[in-house]
Amino acid sequence: MRKKVVLKLFISINICIFSYLNTLADPIALSDWQQPYAENAVFFSNYTSVLNCTKKTPYYVFYDLTLNDFSQNASDRKDKWPYNVPSNIRNICGNNYATSKDYTRSGFDRGHLAPASDFRSFQNKENETFSFANAAPQNKILNRTTWEQLEKYERKLAVEHNGITVITGVIQSNNNYIGNYVGVPDYFYKIIFWKENSETKNVAFIAPNTASTPKEIDIKELESLAGLNFGF
Repeated sequence: MRKKVVLKLFISINICIFSYLNTLADPIALSDWQQPYAENAVFFSNYTSVLNCTKKTPYYVFYDLTLNDFSQNASDRKDKWPYNVPSNIRNICGNNYATSKDYTRSGFDRGHLAPASDFRSFQNKENETFSFANAAPQNKILNRTTWEQLEKYERKLAVEHNGITVITGVIQSNNNYIGNYVGVPDYFYKIIFWKENSETKNVAFIAPNTASTPKEIDIKELESLAGLNFGF
């Protein structure tokens, strides 16, 4: 069953990226991406998450980002994480998913994949980032220092290129868990891409889930590590 899910993800990502490369809208609309992920995805107003029910984290999330999303500090950050499995996740994974109690005294942060600060212009969008469809156990130092700097760089690119698309994901360990078997990732990664004239440009980063610094990585090498094909 697990092999079938992974195969579907391979196919879905290829279809998704192919659609992007052949759609020259600017910025990219999330609606262009949604259909291939229908079976494994949870859709929010500002990002889409592809769930890994076995590890109780996302495989990855993806979203568009423009200056308008974060140019104002209009929201009041409320770190409200759910104590029960929300219905949108339950519809895909049943009750077998992470909740706040899994992270209590775990030593790990609830690491956002789509950062709350990316959507600070809108209260509802920032609130939606506080979902376990958008989180994985992350080393506290990584989360609060160098990964945060990478998220700031992401916003800088969104300004420079008049909008970007981001895929942020995790590479899971086989034997490291917190709480009720919530998988602790070995790595966090981020792919950022945009259009420059008629060309698609991209940059990718990866960080061990330790007190580390994200490093730039070739897309093909990242694909090999993640076991996914992003179609670049």
